[in-house]
Amino acid sequence: MIYVFVVDTSASMNQVFSHGLSYLDCAKSGIEHFFQWEQRRSDRKGNKYVLIDYSDPPGCIKAGVHDSIPQLLLQLKTLNATDISNPGKLFTLHLII
Repeated sequence: MIYVFVVDTSASMNQVFSHGLSYLDCAKSGIEHFFQWEQRRSDRKGNKYVLIDYSDPPGCIKAGVHDSIPQLLLQLKTLNATDISNPGKLFTLHLII
């Protein structure tokens, strides 16, 4: 199975919840928790993962299907909410697997 994580990195993701976390921090945390859950599963062999943000293609692919999970998590931690909100370009992106 291929999991694609599309993370909104537009500047609006810098908004902060009442408990001090930004929207982007919450999105990152959700993906990290997914991988903690995923590592406990016995049927995850062969799964592939892609991390995409809102920067312009092809730079929006932060980690592709051939990258390791630690590489994806490292790229996830470095995401910043500074891009212009234009998800339309993402939907024209073709991933070669």
